[in-house]
Amino acid sequence: MPPPDFWTTSAQTMPVLALALVVEARVIVRGWVPGRDRLFKSIQGFLWAFSLLSYAFATPACLRALAGKSVWSGWPLVIEQGIQVGIATLVVAPALELLVRANARAIAQMSPHNLLGYWIAVTSRVRFAPKVRRIRKKMRPLHRWCTATLAKLDTWEAALLQQDESQIRQTKLDKIRALRPEIARLTDLAQDQVRELDAVIVTFRSNMSEFRTRRRVLLAAAEKSLESWAMAQKAMPSDPPDATHASPP
Repeated sequence: MPPPDFWTTSAQTMPVLALALVVEARVIVRGWVPGRDRLFKSIQGFLWAFSLLSYAFATPACLRALAGKSVWSGWPLVIEQGIQVGIATLVVAPALELLVRANARAIAQMSPHNLLGYWIAVTSRVRFAPKVRRIRKKMRPLHRWCTATLAKLDTWEAALLQQDESQIRQTKLDKIRALRPEIARLTDLAQDQVRELDAVIVTFRSNMSEFRTRRRVLLAAAEKSLESWAMAQKAMPSDPPDATHASPP
């Protein structure tokens, strides 16, 4: 059992806290608007009720303990918890109120809808932004390859034009001229998509819905361009034509 000083201090502290809680509760309850903040009211009412009920039943127990009578062994824990909750209600709650009033604008923006949007943005950035960067990293070699291939096709065509007219020469020219529009289209497409993917990363923070829509469209287009790139690579001639002995592409 606790020493006698514990019962004496508790018997003196709990009535003072009870009086302060009653005064505070009456002031706060007068400012409540019916039908609003029901969860907050329930929590606050529970804290008041727990503290006041513990004081009401624990104070007589303290008096009986001071009189030398036996009391329940769980009263010290009840008294300790009741005093802690009462002090927290009287001290911590006003401090939190001052904090909320000082940061009212920031706290007002922390609505469930905004918090959900923030959570989606964070998880989407973790899940989707790296994929955009990986696709962008693959698109840059595509653009360089297309640019180099266009220059190579121009060189091959110039070499073939220096040869005498023949069926083989015309076949090679037709194949190169058929490949050039496709390679040029891939070049422009890759350049535009790299620019768009860069813009998607920039606009991610400002507009989450726009980011997700643009990301979905651009990733599909980029993957399709990579497939076209692979097909164009297979269609490219393996050896450049020689001005004297030209092998078919």
